[in-house]
Amino acid sequence: MEKQVLKVNLEKGDNQDIYIDNDDVYVNHTGDTKNTIQGFIHNTCELLFVEQGAAEYTINGTKYEVKERDILIISAMDMHLCRITRTPYIRYGVYYMPKYLERLSMIRDYLDVYTTPKPEDFKKLQNLPPDVFEEFCDLIQRIYQEQVHKSDDNEEMRDAVVCVMTILLKRLLNYKKETRREGDSFSLMLKVRDYIDAHYAQDCSLEYLSEVFFIHPSTISRNFKSAFDTTVVNYLSAIRVSSAVKLLENDNASITQIAGDVGYNNVNTFIRAFTKVMGISPLQYRKKKKDYNTHYQLQMH
Repeated sequence: MEKQVLKVNLEKGDNQDIYIDNDDVYVNHTGDTKNTIQGFIHNTCELLFVEQGAAEYTINGTKYEVKERDILIISAMDMHLCRITRTPYIRYGVYYMPKYLERLSMIRDYLDVYTTPKPEDFKKLQNLPPDVFEEFCDLIQRIYQEQVHKSDDNEEMRDAVVCVMTILLKRLLNYKKETRREGDSFSLMLKVRDYIDAHYAQDCSLEYLSEVFFIHPSTISRNFKSAFDTTVVNYLSAIRVSSAVKLLENDNASITQIAGDVGYNNVNTFIRAFTKVMGISPLQYRKKKKDYNTHYQLQMH
């Protein structure tokens, strides 16, 4: 069987931007030839492996300068701005759904690997030796092969490769085994988060979640924060905004309609929540993304 190589897409087709997705694992290989600034939010953990060029990412107010042979890890639901500073900017992207990672028992104790690193930890992922960086690229290619060539055991092989990548990242970061993600409390909070993921457009207030899971609201609030380092309110807001981003890009529905589709009864509440997460209003985001797509369409002709 001929090996299919994951090639760089310098034209960034419509399927290259991932914001909210249902695939357990997604990989791409993209490049930009122009200096641009873009905002993103994903419901996936994102890993960037920079082959060429440079960019500045702002994540939760902290700046991360990335260049050749750097790896940047971005937590699911962390809004981030990317300013490309040197072109061509070429990188591999790997996206993992958090619930997929949590299913892999071999790495469940090392899930902190997939959180946005502190600046001092990010330094450990910069300017990697060529052979080390190439090893990661080979693993990404292997994940791609297992997705392209379907077989009875391709998911098992893919999961094994993801585990290898996780351990290599854990070694680079020198992270220790993490113990808070275990026990009945954490398992229950996983169910709470899964419920929010599936019903974010409906009532997901602490009071309503309390009725669904027969737990006091304050207990849900405390245990959810302990498990995922964010509050229920902030997580719900982020996933609603993540969904709204996709709707803003893919159709011409009104802002009021989109607000209702993602769970906001009041359009002004939606606009405030969106602006808080993304830094710009929904209308401004729609215009910015339209201008960005027009720019790339012109470059293709």
